[in-house]
Amino acid sequence: MRKIHQHVPLTTGSDRRGSSALDYVLILAAMLPIVLFIVTKGKRVMQLVWEMLCVQVSWPFM
Repeated sequence: MRKIHQHVPLTTGSDRRGSSALDYVLILAAMLPIVLFIVTKGKRVMQLVWEMLCVQVSWPFM
């Protein structure tokens, strides 16, 4: 009786070759608009948060 040899491919590299660069680009594409919004609107947002906090603290005394 003869044995049938199964062909096992030799894999020396990863199946995800190049995907880390794609992940990096996708993260930048998602984060850059968020950072741009925070830089441009951050001061106004913090001012509004401060005013809202002051109103919440002072409303019982009005």
